[in-house]
Amino acid sequence: MALKTSLIFTILLSATAWSKLPILATKQDITNIRYLTRDGKFTYYQRRSGDLLLGTNFNVSEVLKAEMGTHYTVRSHAESEWMVINQVKHMHRSYDPRLVGTLFRNKKGQTSTTELGVGANPDVHLLGSWTSFYEPYTRLIVFKSLDNPQIGFNIQTAAKLNPYFFPNVTMLDEQTVLYIDMNEKGESALIRFNRIDGKSKVLFKNEGVSRRLEVCQSKTGVYLGAFPYQQADAAAEIWEVDKEKGPSKPIYSSNMPDIGHMICDNTEGKIYFSKAFKQGKAYRHDIYALDLKSGESESISDFRYATQIIDMDGLLLIPFQGKYYVPLEQKQAEVKDNLGPKGEQL
Repeated sequence: MALKTSLIFTILLSATAWSKLPILATKQDITNIRYLTRDGKFTYYQRRSGDLLLGTNFNVSEVLKAEMGTHYTVRSHAESEWMVINQVKHMHRSYDPRLVGTLFRNKKGQTSTTELGVGANPDVHLLGSWTSFYEPYTRLIVFKSLDNPQIGFNIQTAAKLNPYFFPNVTMLDEQTVLYIDMNEKGESALIRFNRIDGKSKVLFKNEGVSRRLEVCQSKTGVYLGAFPYQQADAAAEIWEVDKEKGPSKPIYSSNMPDIGHMICDNTEGKIYFSKAFKQGKAYRHDIYALDLKSGESESISDFRYATQIIDMDGLLLIPFQGKYYVPLEQKQAEVKDNLGPKGEQL
């Protein structure tokens, strides 16, 4: 039976018209996959029927069941035993950008789940031991411990103006949170929240409404990026952030309309993001690696239209036109059954 086949994925080299990067290939349709572990042991994927399934060791088990039209997203961290699942019913029947789903906790590789709440934009923090999600109608950021979901706290945000705005969040520790909020004028700010006293402090305020902010954290530091909404407002910057004083001198700046979507915790000493460059009279975008010591950036893709990058269980992926590409520097990733076209080990 097809469902009994192995869901362990392989990375295949493919010289396409767009790129020479390896393609992430799976025995399951890649469009159905919601999460797979880097060692290939566990694959979470959904059916058209609305079910979320787990494939492991030639077996398939049901994790969640829902009606047709249900959409799932799954978040985790390479060092965590927990998965966070967002189940959104009737996703394609609503145009509301604030559409929420039901959040569940699941132990990696198992089928039992625990409901966490209702919200959107889930994320994981502190090596996957905590999760956060956003309640857009109450404007609350909800935090829960994944080891014990009874432990948690909320942050009330100010954002009222933009229904498309969702706060970007990172936890420095169990008591300190950095997040991006937006005031009634549409101006964004980086805010530090102290869970002990419940007080917030603005560390950085973006002048005007032409750029959006995003914050991310590595094992060695915290970084703030400012990226323009439009090409006419081209000015991008990335700063290292002191958790008490805020951002210092920029470690990166550009007059190009970079998109951002930073990933800071995949490779020590590097930030990956979508950077703009000029090709003739047009702006193009590819994924670049920013070296935090030298401040120099280097392209790791060659699509000219790469606007996103994903860290899935420690594996860096670039989604593009229905496929997922793996940057060449990860050919030595420890993934089981990584066989090239002729069976050679990549």
